[in-house]
Amino acid sequence: MMHVSQRFQSEFTKTNFIYYCWTKEELSAPFDDSSTPVYQSGLRLMSIKFRTLNCPYHNRWMAEGKEGMM
Repeated sequence: MMHVSQRFQSEFTKTNFIYYCWTKEELSAPFDDSSTPVYQSGLRLMSIKFRTLNCPYHNRWMAEGKEGMM
């Protein structure tokens, strides 16, 4: 029988994909923290804009007529 953590890792690997939406805080953090190399090099974030984008994976899911979890 497979160990619980091995089973979880296997399921996690098979059901996840690389698609992460960064928050404004995550994107601007290197510019705000004086201990980072970005800040120490003199780079400063002058402005930042965010827009809502549709998830291409969800769009494909819906276009294919899938049902269930999503």
